[in-house]
Amino acid sequence: MKQTLLLLLLCNFIFAQEPQTELVFNTPYYEAVDQWVVLPKTDDGTYSYGFIYIDQQAGFTFNYEKRLRITDKGIVNVENDELKSSSFKIRLDLNYPKIAVLSKAQQEVLQLPAEPEWLATYKADEHTAAYKLQIGYIYNHVGASHKAIQPLEEVYAIDSEFRNTAFELGYAYNAIKEYAKAQLVLEKALETHHDDVLLIKELGYTLWNSGKLEKADEVYRKGIALDTEDIYKAEMAINMAQAYYFNKNKEKFKEWAALTRTYATENAAMFLNALKQMETNWID
Repeated sequence: MKQTLLLLLLCNFIFAQEPQTELVFNTPYYEAVDQWVVLPKTDDGTYSYGFIYIDQQAGFTFNYEKRLRITDKGIVNVENDELKSSSFKIRLDLNYPKIAVLSKAQQEVLQLPAEPEWLATYKADEHTAAYKLQIGYIYNHVGASHKAIQPLEEVYAIDSEFRNTAFELGYAYNAIKEYAKAQLVLEKALETHHDDVLLIKELGYTLWNSGKLEKADEVYRKGIALDTEDIYKAEMAINMAQAYYFNKNKEKFKEWAALTRTYATENAAMFLNALKQMETNWID
C-alpha cells in the first residue's frame, strides 16, 4: 500500500514538473477575463499570448505580452521577438475566435506573474456601482449575460434606482431565461418610470416568453404607443404575432401581423420574412 501511494505521488510530481504543451482553443474570450491566454496560431507557426481584461470604455481587451512556439521540449518564448518592442492591444469583438487559457504550469514556464502590475489601473474603482454596472453592460452587450448577473445584482441590492441597473439586470435575467426574476425587477422599475420604453419592451419580452400573452399584449401595445422608432415597434409586433401563431389564435395573429407590416420598413425585412413563413405554414 505504501509503495502504491509513493508511486502515485512520484507520478504526480513528475507530471507537475513537465512543461505542458497542449493548447486547447475552446474558450470564448469573455470567459477568460483576468487570465493569461493564447490566440490562435499565426501564419509563421507561432502563437501570440497575453492578458485579457475589461477596459470600461473599450470593452474586452487583449494586451499582448510575447509570442511562443511549441517544441518537442514544450512551450518556449520566441527569441528576438520583434513584436515586443511595439506592445499592442486587440479589442475583442463579438466574432473573435475562441482562445486557449494558459495553465498555471504553462504560466510558470513562461515566467508570468499571477496578473500584470498594470491591471490595478483598470480596477481602481472596481468596488463602485458605476464600475459594476458598466461591467454588467459590457457582458450583456456580447451575449454573455450569465457573467453580467453578479455585478448587476450587487448594484441593484444597494440601489435599485442607480442609473439603468434595473433594465440591464432585467435584460440579463431574460437572456438566461430567469423570467420570474426579470418580471419582478422590471415591474418594480416601471412603478417609478412609467413611460420608459426600454423597460416596457423588456417586460413585454419577459411576459411573452413566460406565456402570459394577455399581459404581454397589453404591455407591448403601450410600448408601441410610446416608442418613436418603427424598427422597435415592428420587433414588438412580430413577437406577439409569433406568440399567437404558436398559441393558434388566428384572430390575434392577424391583428399583430397587420401591426408588423405597418411598422416593418425596408430595414426590417427579416420580420416580414418571418411573418410570411408563419402565414404559409399556418395550420388551423
